[in-house]
Amino acid sequence: MLPTLGFSGIQNGTLALTQASGLAVGAFSAGPFIDSRGKKTALVTGLAALSSALWLMPAAGGNWTLATALWFVLGLGGGMLGTASNSLISDIGGERRSSILNFGNLFFGLGLMITPFLASLIHSGDVRALCYFGASLATMTLILHASIRMPPPNPDHRFQHGRKRWSC
Repeated sequence: MLPTLGFSGIQNGTLALTQASGLAVGAFSAGPFIDSRGKKTALVTGLAALSSALWLMPAAGGNWTLATALWFVLGLGGGMLGTASNSLISDIGGERRSSILNFGNLFFGLGLMITPFLASLIHSGDVRALCYFGASLATMTLILHASIRMPPPNPDHRFQHGRKRWSC
């Protein structure tokens, strides 16, 4: 990214911190969102944030403010997607739950390994192709998740605002 966008090392580090902040906000906010709106809504919202950030990323070019905002949205979508997908996978009962959770989380790690590899294959140093490729995959996944049926939110497990009193 440094040669393509013209950002300094400090700016690139700030982008990474901004994305990590978006991941944290997305992960923390996904729980109450899932409780009130359901897993499908959280999955679709996270995928919409991811795909829109990736589609718009090449337009940011060297615009530091826009790139920073898009990296935050990218992290926000990733945090929501990770939490919502783990929540959906956790609904699978029985003895297979842990193995299915491990298999689902494998794809997050796989993405962390494959993305830099794909970026290294782009000889021109232009990250636009990688952004469009990721945006295409995220958009296809968004369409798939939007079109399939998922269980509605469980009213018994809704997020409660305020304090709960614990008793023994």
